[in-house]
Amino acid sequence: MRASFALLLLALSGSPVDAQEVATIGGADSLYFAGRVAESLVRYESLLAARPTAYEVLCRAARAEMVLGILGEQTAMYERAEQFARRAIASDSTRADGYYWLAAAMGRRALHASMKTTPGLARGAHASALRALAIDSMHAGAHDALGKLNSEVRNLSSVLRFVAGRLLGVSIARETSWEAAELHLKRAVQLDSTSILYRADLAQLYQRTGRRQEAEQVVNRLLAMPRVHPTDSLFQREARERLSGRM
Repeated sequence: MRASFALLLLALSGSPVDAQEVATIGGADSLYFAGRVAESLVRYESLLAARPTAYEVLCRAARAEMVLGILGEQTAMYERAEQFARRAIASDSTRADGYYWLAAAMGRRALHASMKTTPGLARGAHASALRALAIDSMHAGAHDALGKLNSEVRNLSSVLRFVAGRLLGVSIARETSWEAAELHLKRAVQLDSTSILYRADLAQLYQRTGRRQEAEQVVNRLLAMPRVHPTDSLFQREARERLSGRM
């Protein structure tokens, strides 16, 4: 169902694709949603070998690399996701998804990077999420990325936040707040109520701000939700473990 709906959107997007390419994308999407992410990536890359600027395929390849990075805890995958996202933006800078995947990839890299490289990655993630929302104010993923960034910065100690302000830029440090984090994370959930990730990020925010009852409600809801993406079982487990104090 997910793959079929994605193909319908592709057909309506006006992208110059033929029937064979649509079928190949559909097969790759089916592999992705079946949890065979590496195989789906091979198919996306084969399509890109023939048509290197295919925007929809570049975004799907970025998504696959992100998932492989999350599941395997391999930062190199986030770098590859970033490269695909940049290619998508170069192909069409008027659409939001490329900027979202760039924000997601740089944000993930920032969580695992050294103090030397984290500031530049965080600034890039922040700018990319804002750009995505400037193009499409109802982009759920961009709201989640911006909310997550606010949550991560505010979760730092006061000393580290001071250092972050110097490294990230005073304006970004001042713009981040728990209130902004909640606003964007709740908006992400409202815009895409099927996403387990967005609810997991919102629950984490509630825990960080001492609102355990609200966190429990969100976690209980996400644990009962059907899994769609290959990372969903991981996000469910992490949310449960954070709530129980095992993480």
